[in-house]
Amino acid sequence: MTVADTWSIEYTLAVADAIHQLTGRYPHIVINHIQRVKLDANRDMPYGAQDSPAAQQAWREFHDFLDMAEASAVEQCGRGLYLDLHSNGQAGGWIQLGYGIPGSDLTLSNEELDRPGHVIDSSLRTLSTISGEGLSSLLRGPQSLGGLLADRGYRAVPSNFVPWPSGIVYFDGGYNVFRHGSKNGGGVDGIQVEASVDYVRPEKVEKFTRVLSEAILTFMEAHYGFTLGEGNDVLCPSFADVGPGSPGYNAIETLFSKGILPACSTNPRLFCPDAPLTRGEAAEMIGKVIQPESTWPVTAESIYQDILPEDPLAPWTTVMWQSGFGPSCREDRLVFCPDRPFSRAEAAKTFLRILKGSAYIPPEPSGSFTDMQPQDWDTWWTEAAYLEGLFQACQAASQMEFCPDAPITRSEAATLLYLVSETQTTPHRIPESGPAHVADGEAKAKK
Repeated sequence: MTVADTWSIEYTLAVADAIHQLTGRYPHIVINHIQRVKLDANRDMPYGAQDSPAAQQAWREFHDFLDMAEASAVEQCGRGLYLDLHSNGQAGGWIQLGYGIPGSDLTLSNEELDRPGHVIDSSLRTLSTISGEGLSSLLRGPQSLGGLLADRGYRAVPSNFVPWPSGIVYFDGGYNVFRHGSKNGGGVDGIQVEASVDYVRPEKVEKFTRVLSEAILTFMEAHYGFTLGEGNDVLCPSFADVGPGSPGYNAIETLFSKGILPACSTNPRLFCPDAPLTRGEAAEMIGKVIQPESTWPVTAESIYQDILPEDPLAPWTTVMWQSGFGPSCREDRLVFCPDRPFSRAEAAKTFLRILKGSAYIPPEPSGSFTDMQPQDWDTWWTEAAYLEGLFQACQAASQMEFCPDAPITRSEAATLLYLVSETQTTPHRIPESGPAHVADGEAKAKK
């Protein structure tokens, strides 16, 4: 194809200006100034640049700039949205939105369209997967980009008013949105916008781009949690899977801003709040709370037989050992088992000691939990943690249970870590010889 997109550059710049007027911030903008007869950057390089070395270099530079913009968005907010803006001269005054889904598939029911096979083919794959929103809702629901445009008086497809194209040549997306959207994974989703040339004419472009910009910002706030309006200090959640309404959101945001919480994925940036916390993850999170930040990174020692000095976890398992929070996971030898889940019983003891101090001794248990025995080492700590309000029973029926061996989730750990980090003020150092226990000796010695 060698037909130019009329006024596409002008309306792209107008959208950027409108977003700036609405938010005080500019989006990333990447523009191809080379005419399509010489370079079609919306195709793969063999087709779009042919055999021209100059065109091939321009093609690479265009996509490199887009890659840089994506990386910047992911670094700042963990994810983002790429909009590929085009114009077309088709009759009817349509705004066509392309997501990688053929027009024939848009005629399917919502239930069919929400099936995984369609989700993974879409340029909104990551958004649909993380948010749990059905693809059909994102493409043609009231809060879809098409629905938001249609609600503002424009003919958009797909939308809740026009769920699939009929009687027009439908543009479902090109190379750009497939490469830079999330069809192949990653934290940036993509939408191709094919606007009727009737809307981007000089005498109409200001009104259209204002409406399009408002719809874009509403879409991003509704589905990404981005609050880009001027005066908002917090532009976006730190993690794509932990929004303002999520359990532990404030704790997770605060601890992440301090460099304490590790992500479980970087592109998109995810926290995996419901995933079990491992002992290795617990060591890093807890170590960064009890160790003064001015001493990061900590000098690692060869303490545990399964943690080498060059292991990234070594500094934090060293802190855990020196502070008395790093018991061996086995009685026969000193090993840390970093990949093993951090149990509720282990967490109860650890967080209670951080809160109360390393010399704290819990009171004798009264038998609150039916799934624990008085002679068990963790009974003392779990009951005390329960009485302090750090933990709830896992089953609060007529007979309470604590589920001591169940893993604690990453979200639960973040909430507890935030609580104890805000309330504890005393250091938790113990003599250089290390803890007096290996596995369960401390509780037995207390008795």
